[in-house]
Amino acid sequence: MKEIENIKNSLNMKKNDESNNIIILNNNIEGIEQKLESIKTEIEGIRNSIKINETTKAVLNGEGIKILQKIDDYNTKIKENKINIGKSRHNQTIGEKRLRELLATSNKVDANLNMLINLEKQYEGYNKSVKTLMQHVDNKRISNLKGQCYILGEIIKVEKKFETAMEIALGSSLSNIITEDENGAKILIEYLKKHSLGRATFLPLNTVKGRIVELGNNIKSMSGFIGIASEILNYDSKFKGIIDYALGRTLICDNMDNAIKIARTLNYRQKIVTLSGEVINPGGALTGGSIYNKSNNVIGRKREIEELKIRFDVLNKEVKEKNILLKNLNEQIKELDEENLNLRDYVHFENIEKTKINEKINSLKDDTIKLKNSLNENEKI
Repeated sequence: MKEIENIKNSLNMKKNDESNNIIILNNNIEGIEQKLESIKTEIEGIRNSIKINETTKAVLNGEGIKILQKIDDYNTKIKENKINIGKSRHNQTIGEKRLRELLATSNKVDANLNMLINLEKQYEGYNKSVKTLMQHVDNKRISNLKGQCYILGEIIKVEKKFETAMEIALGSSLSNIITEDENGAKILIEYLKKHSLGRATFLPLNTVKGRIVELGNNIKSMSGFIGIASEILNYDSKFKGIIDYALGRTLICDNMDNAIKIARTLNYRQKIVTLSGEVINPGGALTGGSIYNKSNNVIGRKREIEELKIRFDVLNKEVKEKNILLKNLNEQIKELDEENLNLRDYVHFENIEKTKINEKINSLKDDTIKLKNSLNENEKI
């Protein structure tokens, strides 16, 4: 019995040991299962982290591409601005050269204009007696003179092509003085005598009444005939009697050959003057040859003054336009230079941003490699 009891006790002890082993195994299995679950969770977390890294990297790459596009756009704009600056500076050089030319021409025209105006004011070109007398009139030195007086040469205007003919046709009559009436002429004559200033011819408006020669159509239709001298002038109508007196019986013709033909037809009764200054006098006497080229002919002087005034105004207008153009070009160049400075700053800023993005991408790459290595290690378990 005792032996059986010992066997029973031995079996019970073995049973208890097996139960303990089973409990230990179950505990080990449960621990392993928990560890496996933890590894699965960690693997899932690693995979999610890798996915997030890849997504973030893709976003950063997209931002990097946008930044590169911005930099390219800025650099393209800088190049365009440089080209435009070059064009503006080229136009500026041309404009400055043209401005210098305009200023030089304008100064020359202004000098010529002032010279002619001074000649006009000083009555240069007229005979000495008339010149001195008119200066005294202008200076109010003849106190008892009533009304205005004029010089014949200064009251007429004529086309440039007729100036030589008119100068020759009038001759010394250019210096004749026109007065309001005989009393004005008398006062001036007495002044000339009193001050020993010489002699002059006076044409009172109220007494001098010229007549225009009557010509038939056979004369007017002849080759080279231009007109009666008094009819191809411009003047104030109040001087008509004076002009008719001085030029109403003088004909203007184009050249000597035609003038001779017309003179023959008229039996040499009228004075005929050609455009180049030859004269066929009444009676048949001919005058001609070279003409002293005066730089300040009295008839053409007013025309030259008007032409120079117009030219001076045109030049000044162009000078102002060039100054405005050059000012605009300077401002344009300045604006483009400033814009390029700003664009270069933008490029510098974007390059810094691109460097930051590259650093983030490289950091993500390194982190992803570590995560993948960790994933591989966990997957081997």
